[in-house]
Amino acid sequence: MKKVNYWLACLFAAALTTTFTACSSDDDPDYNPPTITMGSTTTGEINLSDALTFELPVNITSEAGLASIVVKDSEGTTWLNQTSFTNPNSVSSVTLDLSNCPETKVLLLTVTATANDGKVTSNTQPYSLNVYVPQLYVALSNVSTIANEATMNITIGRGLKELEKAIVYLNGASIKTIDLSTKSTAKKIMESVDLTGLENGKNPVKVEVFEKGNAAAAATGNNEALKVSNFYMLLINSMQYELEIRRSDDNKIIEFIKFAYGGTPDEMGMPVGFDVRYWYFTYNDNKKLVTQIEETKDDGMGGPEQRIHLYKFMYNEFEELTSVTCDDSPYVTDVVYENGNIASYKINGNLYNAKYAEANEIRTRVDCLDATMSGTTFAFDGTERPNPCYIAELPAVIPGDIAGIPTQICYSQYLFKSLGNIWTGGWVEEDFGGYPAYTAKVNRNGKEWTFNYIYK
Repeated sequence: MKKVNYWLACLFAAALTTTFTACSSDDDPDYNPPTITMGSTTTGEINLSDALTFELPVNITSEAGLASIVVKDSEGTTWLNQTSFTNPNSVSSVTLDLSNCPETKVLLLTVTATANDGKVTSNTQPYSLNVYVPQLYVALSNVSTIANEATMNITIGRGLKELEKAIVYLNGASIKTIDLSTKSTAKKIMESVDLTGLENGKNPVKVEVFEKGNAAAAATGNNEALKVSNFYMLLINSMQYELEIRRSDDNKIIEFIKFAYGGTPDEMGMPVGFDVRYWYFTYNDNKKLVTQIEETKDDGMGGPEQRIHLYKFMYNEFEELTSVTCDDSPYVTDVVYENGNIASYKINGNLYNAKYAEANEIRTRVDCLDATMSGTTFAFDGTERPNPCYIAELPAVIPGDIAGIPTQICYSQYLFKSLGNIWTGGWVEEDFGGYPAYTAKVNRNGKEWTFNYIYK
């Protein structure tokens, strides 16, 4: 028995030796770490209104085969975690889903490649990706009329989702439903609606826009269609000057008549000087936009009328201002719109930022376009009366003073009640020689001016 056990022990030992040798005869290959190159550029951009995914060039090779590719931004957000590959040894690009990007921003992307043997490589220089995220908005054009009807433009900027319809309300009642399904993927849509039966004063207009598959409105736009009384003139007085502003019923001519008085205030009598200026407006075919202003003057005494300036206005397909020339030279340039409103532009190369205020869901322009472009703002609380001098078809971009009074009188939808700390008295209703009038007193440039809107 001992001899048999001895040979069994020898066989068992030989089997162990053979097994051990088979496991350790050759070491596993020592693969190189993955390599990453980002191509000829490390910058890119994408507009998510065009596509929601971005092909990121990565050019990754891995001898051991790839286990994962992870893409993160500098804030730690993961935009990709890919673990399966058609060719695990070579990947030339990866697809990033950017549909959850919350806002327009620059993503500094780091790519990390992990091989099957656990070795890891990251790109040394982050890839800079500029992502533009469109936001759904509704912008309604301003309307001011002496008639009972008017047309209002509706501009819709699409967000990430397709659009379905828009519902228009006038004075609280639904008046029109607009089918947007045939334009559902357009970046920007322009529609118009006819408003009838306008009441004197303010007529609230609301537009609700619906995205596909959503029962609730995704965006709402609000404005007011203003029906104003046909005023006779705006009379502005100081102790030395008087300025009459008259407007033709068809809004084609504004006449500025400045009278200068001689003597002391107690001796004021007949005017000693006149300065009459005219703005002649040219409109496009549908009379929605001012395309030209010819500014002229004469001496008010029968002398010849002379041209001062000729302004020409250019627009894009969405009836947004793109530029203005003055005497055929560049004047207003680099016009930028945000959510359907002018946000900034340059005057003779100098950047100017428009200012807005909101009250009662109505947003309106409040910066005073005086000659110095001071940017002083009017207060706005939503209770203001409509401004009968307002020209809705005229973009508010050209600054200037006439007889010390800003041409803002043509740019404001409302009769604002205060301007910075210059004027805080507001407007009062008065009788002016048998005519109804709104009156305000303004201290400006060391003088007290009285404003009288006199109605027919």
